Amino acid sequence: MSQNGNTTTATTANNNNHNNLVLEKSSNTVGLQVDLHPLVLINISDHFTRAKVENTNSVPRVIGLISGLQNGRVIEVCNSFELVLTKDGTLDLEYLKKKNEQFKKVFATYDILGWYSTGSQVSQSDLLLHKQIMEFNESPLYLMLDTNAAFTQAYKDLPVIVYESELHIVNDQPTTLFVKTPFKIQTGEAERIGVNHIAKVTPSGSEGSSRM
Repeated sequence: MSQNGNTTTATTANNNNHNNLVLEKSSNTVGLQVDLHPLVLINISDHFTRAKVENTNSVPRVIGLISGLQNGRVIEVCNSFELVLTKDGTLDLEYLKKKNEQFKKVFATYDILGWYSTGSQVSQSDLLLHKQIMEFNESPLYLMLDTNAAFTQAYKDLPVIVYESELHIVNDQPTTLFVKTPFKIQTGEAERIGVNHIAKVTPSGSEGSSRM
């Protein structure tokens, strides 16, 4: 991933994207290879669904950690677990550390790769949370599940965006920006069976069709 102690990408402040925290394309010539397992999306969807049931009057935002394997620029996102926020909206780092210790007892080879949230657009608060995750991975991924798009019938694509972060020079100041990163779904036989089963079940529990 692009942001580390050895590699700093410099650019001028000429980002025409409607969100000035996001770049459509990385300036790094060696792109990431990101393989995403369906279990991660299932976990996030379940996390959001449970939060939605508990907050019927609003659309909740859920946040968690993603973990897996990394070999240079090849990343395999295998699993995830939920995180909690403090009263001031920052990550509860003590909870994260404790949860990760428990997780490592089961998945000893998995490392912290980044974090996830639900939403539709990157915000300044995302950048603050991202910088907290940098304590555990100097260049974490950020996976966003767009829950607005997920409930839009006309939306046909998988409502997921993966970002890496890069350090750019904006208005003569070093600034961390999110860069959209291509990914592909990586499935094993057990995961395919599970995903196929979920795809046949509607939210009401009856047989039908679903994009997730």
